[in-house]
Amino acid sequence: MADDAPPAVSAGPEQPQPAVDSWAEALRRAAEAAGHGEIVHVRADGSETRRSYASLVPEASRVLGGLRALGLRPGARVVLQCEDTEDFVAALWGCVLGGFTAVPLTVPASYATASAAVAKLAGLWRMLDRPLVVCSPAGAAGLRELAEREGLSDMRLASVEELRQGPADADWHPARPDDLLLMLTTSGSTGLPKAVRLTHRNVLARSAATAAVNNLSQWDVSLNWIPLDHVTGVVMFHLRDVYLACRQIHAPTGWVLQDPLRWLDLADRHRVTVTWAPNFAFGLVAEHAEGTADRHWDLSPMRLVTNAGEVVVAATARRFVQLLHPFGLPQDVMHPGWGMSETSSVVTDGCLPAEPAEADGTFVSCGLPYPGFALRIVDGDGRVLREGEAGGLQVRGDSVTSGYHDNSEANAEAFTEDGWFETGDLAFLRGGELFITGRAKDVIIVNGVNHYSHEIEAWVEQLPVAVKSFVAAVAVRTGPAAGTDELALFVHLAPGTDEAAALREIRGTVAREIGLSPAYVLPVEAAEIPKTEIGKIQRTQLRRRFEAGGFEAALRRSQELLGDTADVPDWFLRPVWQPARPHHVPAGPPGHTLVLTGRGERAAAAAGQLAARLRGEERLCTLVGSGPRYERTDAGTYRLRPDDEGDVARLLDRLAEDGRRVECVLHLGALDGGDREPGSVEELLEAQRDGADALLVLVRELARRRDDADGPLPLVLATAGGQAVLPADRPGCVHGAAGGLLCTLREELPWLGAVHLDLDAGATVGAVAAALLDEAALPPVEPAVAHRAGVRYVRRLAALPAEDLPEVPQAAEPQAPATPSGFTLVSGGLGGVGGEFAAHLLQVPGTRVLLLGRGALPEDHAWDEHLAAGGPTARRIEAYRRLRALGDVRYEAVDVTDPAQVRAAVDKASGVWGLPLAHVHHLAGERRELPVAELEVAAWRSALAAKVAGGWVLHRLAEDRDAVAFTVFSSVNGFFGGSMNAAYAAGCAFLDALAVHRSRRGLPARSLAWSQWSGLGMSEGYRLAALSEARGYRALETAAALRSYDLAASAAEPHLLIGADRTAPWVRAHLAGPVRAVQQLAGQVELDAGADLGALCARAATAAAAHGADGHWVLRAAGPTGEQEPAAGAADPAADTTERLEAVVAAAWAAVLGRDQVGRDENFFDLGGSSLLLVSAQSAVNEALGSDLTTVDLFAHPTVADLAGHLAARGTAAPGAPPERREVREAGEAGEGAATAQDRARQRVARRQAAQAARRATAARRDDGSDG
Repeated sequence: MADDAPPAVSAGPEQPQPAVDSWAEALRRAAEAAGHGEIVHVRADGSETRRSYASLVPEASRVLGGLRALGLRPGARVVLQCEDTEDFVAALWGCVLGGFTAVPLTVPASYATASAAVAKLAGLWRMLDRPLVVCSPAGAAGLRELAEREGLSDMRLASVEELRQGPADADWHPARPDDLLLMLTTSGSTGLPKAVRLTHRNVLARSAATAAVNNLSQWDVSLNWIPLDHVTGVVMFHLRDVYLACRQIHAPTGWVLQDPLRWLDLADRHRVTVTWAPNFAFGLVAEHAEGTADRHWDLSPMRLVTNAGEVVVAATARRFVQLLHPFGLPQDVMHPGWGMSETSSVVTDGCLPAEPAEADGTFVSCGLPYPGFALRIVDGDGRVLREGEAGGLQVRGDSVTSGYHDNSEANAEAFTEDGWFETGDLAFLRGGELFITGRAKDVIIVNGVNHYSHEIEAWVEQLPVAVKSFVAAVAVRTGPAAGTDELALFVHLAPGTDEAAALREIRGTVAREIGLSPAYVLPVEAAEIPKTEIGKIQRTQLRRRFEAGGFEAALRRSQELLGDTADVPDWFLRPVWQPARPHHVPAGPPGHTLVLTGRGERAAAAAGQLAARLRGEERLCTLVGSGPRYERTDAGTYRLRPDDEGDVARLLDRLAEDGRRVECVLHLGALDGGDREPGSVEELLEAQRDGADALLVLVRELARRRDDADGPLPLVLATAGGQAVLPADRPGCVHGAAGGLLCTLREELPWLGAVHLDLDAGATVGAVAAALLDEAALPPVEPAVAHRAGVRYVRRLAALPAEDLPEVPQAAEPQAPATPSGFTLVSGGLGGVGGEFAAHLLQVPGTRVLLLGRGALPEDHAWDEHLAAGGPTARRIEAYRRLRALGDVRYEAVDVTDPAQVRAAVDKASGVWGLPLAHVHHLAGERRELPVAELEVAAWRSALAAKVAGGWVLHRLAEDRDAVAFTVFSSVNGFFGGSMNAAYAAGCAFLDALAVHRSRRGLPARSLAWSQWSGLGMSEGYRLAALSEARGYRALETAAALRSYDLAASAAEPHLLIGADRTAPWVRAHLAGPVRAVQQLAGQVELDAGADLGALCARAATAAAAHGADGHWVLRAAGPTGEQEPAAGAADPAADTTERLEAVVAAAWAAVLGRDQVGRDENFFDLGGSSLLLVSAQSAVNEALGSDLTTVDLFAHPTVADLAGHLAARGTAAPGAPPERREVREAGEAGEGAATAQDRARQRVARRQAAQAARRATAARRDDGSDG
């Protein structure tokens, strides 16, 4: 582009003054105008009703009276759920006349089933603080059922018919131009919609501008078939036409899409002059060209057909115009335009010539900006480009929204400092005209070259094998480490097409015409290509589903047809143990040590040696044994029930009274008996009282007594023979749950330095005591440590060796049963994951499945009644009915923790089928999202029961019946821990330990620890799903998960993690690696006044060289030390506590996220908070401030301002240095309060300390256990 090209800025003429100041005035004017102004409502059967503007006035006034009778006041928000256009118009104008803000929202196809529209309604209703919902009469019952089912009990509903019944209220609210008129929803990054705020001024300005540009008047006739909850339906057409007082026609979207020629039937019948559609709709008309043969339309009155809503494809638009030319359609009627909800719909206008010109390029002009509207093109740094250069489109003008409702983060992102709105579109200007090249996310960048989705799609749609408007070109990446995009083409093929030939033709055409070979060409059904209400393809949804494995079937089909090979993501990891030296020479635990001895003889003897050594060093030590009641022998000796909250509370209170503050905990309750096989469920659960139960109770009581001044608390939990570290180990599983709980405690309680230490099963008393003291003295970097024959090991993750996995199957089919004459048991088989898994197993002919679940199913004859009522029982019935249609299935309602009930169910199935039990799959479980501080012991045991007791019952059953397969479904939380999910993580850790225990005894066993099944089972409605994704726990689509199961079922490993992304920093920090040093000691030097820094540098370099260090040293000023006396008149530091806390939090987050700075209102997750995630940020802030924030705190307070306010409310002390102030000072204030050089130095030190804390936290997370 030549340097003399003008700047890429284009502005329309001066904004014309609207004829009225409010929309109530516009309606009154329309009602009083002469002419044919009216609203024609086309019904789903093609019939029509007509309403004049004059008749709309009393109807809207009656609705106004009804709304006021419900207590609404000006400014109140009203959600419109009106599928009927006549109801919608009445409700909308009732809101306008009363000064209420109408919030139109798509009506779901059904309120009875989960859908994006239902979730959007519920989310928006909560976001807007529970507004009134107005609906058509037909939707009232469904909305009430939805409110009851989803816990929206205080949802207020009113049908339009009810509101119409009262007297008219002629006292209309005198709205001002800047009063809110509408809030329109658009997609949001967090799953909740963003609500676009549009004022009377916004929409009036746009209406006046389009009237001037297109010479519109009351004599025009408009036709719209897009829903009125969309900006084009309500703003671009309905409100504009009221402003014009012209005739407007609204037809149902589905009715037109069923037969696109109905659109033109209406245009002919009503002598329509103005209409519109997104680009795809013009292609649909062209596809029905044969149907025009018997039509006798007169389309000559048509003078404006707006083409907007998606990228305009010239060939499609011209084909439409040319096809209808014989019916009198003017050839200059097609007007491409651009707009969005945030601009009050279309705000540019151009004219597409009927014939292409030689100068035409790939992109179509959307014309010049409307009067009062301006646009510009900028680069990634916000600099204005020159015409012809592509970049980001920014706009401003009277029709542009002032922002999103209650969404400061989105507003900060959307508006520049100088007031321009960031549209998110890519474009360039030529001659002041706008050329849209696509959304930023619709660009496919392969090896640095940009390709545009719509251009690729246009080439494919020209082929007769592809169905128009059902082709999507999407940028995908099959792995997080992929260096470039890959092109995936989703194509719905025409009926009767030779699929193999069609896919080859598509791939060849794209490669030839675009110069890019598609990596994937997927034949899909039309319904699998998601679209918005106006037909825009949602490419982001396609990309996410593809990358999560959701198109596995189509991918395999394509690979078979094209001769490619199938693949499964490499997301299998196995736990391993690697040697690791201690971080420094042990020095013994600090201060007063609390030793829990449990009931075992070895533990008691080891505790005695520990006490003797500690007391010999003049350290306090308290021994606490297990007994039937609370007893105090002396100040250093107690007995109690370790799982009793009252006993433990008495112990800690008495220790506090005696001045024996707990400074270290050595927990030996799980030391003895952990390597032995319990004889019964009762014996297994009894062992938990001294193990996991006792650990939970103790930590909860310690947490309740924490003080801000308390330092970190080391805690070492000791087991013996509980881990499979060496090949000869035969570990037990009794205390497997304690390890999962401990990892969760580390997550939620940053002050707790918890470590699980596993010793040799035969470790001597002396070895136990020495190892505990050594480990307690080390930094608690490692959650799991083992000692074997004098060597220290740490737990890591490693990739599964390639030879351990079979060839990738070409189809996702389960393995055929190894014993065809046996049946399969699946616990939890009617749950979300269980139902899909059981259906997968039933694909093998002859498979018989016994499903075990907690809830009894009603008799068959009552199913329809329960299905109509909905709820959990209905979901179980639906799942069971589906499975029975697939194969031979039985269901028994049993308590899986009761051996007698389970055996009776198995015996009954064996009697019916005449077959033995062959395969056991344990999927039952329970997730309770509670922080440890709120997890009562009873709730903890209840949540553990299905996995721990149930897993043990099925283990013994499988052993007794010689089952050939035993599989448990676990979670990555069992390995990593899980904030807010202590019981679930602990239960999964037990199942992992159980599988390893069985495997080392020569029994078949496999624990599959999943990341999360997308939207199923424990992942359904999971509140921390965003955190899980950020940590690298990929959400697996069902097809991908089932194929992964098929592969894992053939692997030899007893414990596999599936779906953990090893390139994510959190997961990567746990991978096995070579032993290496990760830190080197550094020092801070403070110089006396007048000291010769140059001479010091020389001496330091000489000293470093003498000790073998290289000469690359950098010395920086450390800044002054000690507190300075405040200057006279200086503000009290306490008054700036929150501001100073914000500075520290922002500096810590910036270091963790690798950013120069973080704004006070910026969201940690929106800034890419997956670098070291909440854990690193938590550690950095805690180290900088000496606080004890938990990951739950950070998740609940994700912005700098929120977290600083939370810290201040808890009384956290702020650093002494006030932060630099960035406010713009008023004229004449520049010199007031200016920081001294000493203040600025102190500020730099505070920020540097926070950054150093963040780096230390990062280093600790990346440490591979070698040394530090």
